[in-house]
Amino acid sequence: MRHSTFLILSKIFNYAAVFFTGVVLTRSLSKAEYGTFSQFILLSTALSLILGTWLAKSIYYFVPTSSQKKEIVLQTNLVLFGVGLMVGLLVWLLRYQIAHWFHNESLASLVIYISLYMLLLSLYKLADPFFISVDKAHILALTNVIFSIVYLVVLTYVLIKGVSLSQLMTAVILLYLGLIAFVLANMFKLSSTGHGILNMAFLQQQFKYAAPLFLASVVIVLGYQVDKFIIATIYSTTDFAVYYRGAIELPLIEIITFTIYNMLLPRFVKLYKADQKSAFLRVWHEAIKKTTILIFPLFVIFLFIAQRFITMLYTERYAGSTIVFRIYLLVILIQIVSYDTILQATGKTRGIFYASTLKLTSSLAASLVLIRIVGFAGAAIGMVLGHVFATLYYLMRIRRIFRVSLAQVFPWNHILQVLMLAMCLGALTYSINFLGLFPSKLVFMGVYGSVFSILYTVLLFKLKFLRLQDLKFLKLSYPSRTE
Repeated sequence: MRHSTFLILSKIFNYAAVFFTGVVLTRSLSKAEYGTFSQFILLSTALSLILGTWLAKSIYYFVPTSSQKKEIVLQTNLVLFGVGLMVGLLVWLLRYQIAHWFHNESLASLVIYISLYMLLLSLYKLADPFFISVDKAHILALTNVIFSIVYLVVLTYVLIKGVSLSQLMTAVILLYLGLIAFVLANMFKLSSTGHGILNMAFLQQQFKYAAPLFLASVVIVLGYQVDKFIIATIYSTTDFAVYYRGAIELPLIEIITFTIYNMLLPRFVKLYKADQKSAFLRVWHEAIKKTTILIFPLFVIFLFIAQRFITMLYTERYAGSTIVFRIYLLVILIQIVSYDTILQATGKTRGIFYASTLKLTSSLAASLVLIRIVGFAGAAIGMVLGHVFATLYYLMRIRRIFRVSLAQVFPWNHILQVLMLAMCLGALTYSINFLGLFPSKLVFMGVYGSVFSILYTVLLFKLKFLRLQDLKFLKLSYPSRTE
């Protein structure tokens, strides 16, 4: 729990650094330049997630119980480096086709940066499982924080100096090159058993374990990014910049849900194996009630301040991003539950792949249809619909696993009551807008958030949605002085 707390805080810090870097980028670059840089990030990130995730998960499986930790992590790095080089070469060979697909001829001359950044990001995917598996999560947390600070400072500095896109990308690549060097240095510090790095017998075993995860990675990554790829291939680079800037998923939501359900996963497993399904559902329902109380107010606050929030951060040039941002917020209503955790706990992991496939195909189909009807906002709506269809699939699977009705799967009344409370308070609090006392966007958002939060908290206790003993659920664990 102590290591988890440090990692969560470091990841929040990392998200904040990336977020504020985005603010600096949009204010320093033209729409065309920012659109090109966003395409660079989109391609590199998607490819690195597909290439790195499956091998990274094998580290979690093989390293903790092995006496050849150093050999395993170095061999995995070598394999990933080789695969990354081949994919990078393929991307370079297809550079003109990629530039044509993205309606951005300048992208062809920048493909070499995409290939290099993709390779470095892929290698860095091994950092989390490596440090966690050798019980050095505190080093990982500290590394995340330091790198985030350096990343934000360096990019801000080079942007203020006024650099070309190629120079900006070079700075990003050099930063990650230093980060990878640090991770590799820690890997080399591990004690060696004297065996060679290349072990074909182990490599076969590793590929047998990780190969199914590769296909899942492809589906999951494309499922999350499909709307952005559609916009990039249909609209101009400047339109893509506007869409990409609005397509923000609030990271705090994912962190809250991920943390709560990961902490509950061992308990879920025990309850399911003991055939205590009613207790399983009871614990699940309690977790849902807590997450709705935490997450729904964030949804409402950002829904009402969306226009001011986007234009304050990214200037009026990105006012068109507001509609995309508001549509993306709807995903929060679905993210109150980590559905795949339930399937993991019950051993029905194949359903996770099916749900991801359904999300990808339904998002793709809906986006292509809706874009023709409502413009580029249709891609965002299609993405939300993909989440909805995947969630319905999860609910049907969970219903069958526990042999209960759909009405018993969720604490529906609680969810709807908290949502209605938050929405009504959000609309009521927004009436301060008509007083005309807040010419500053920042001041208005601060006052709105504060007034809403106070009213919401008071009514939660008044209506008994929250009790004092429930606050234990939010308490973080800190190391004692005697540890």
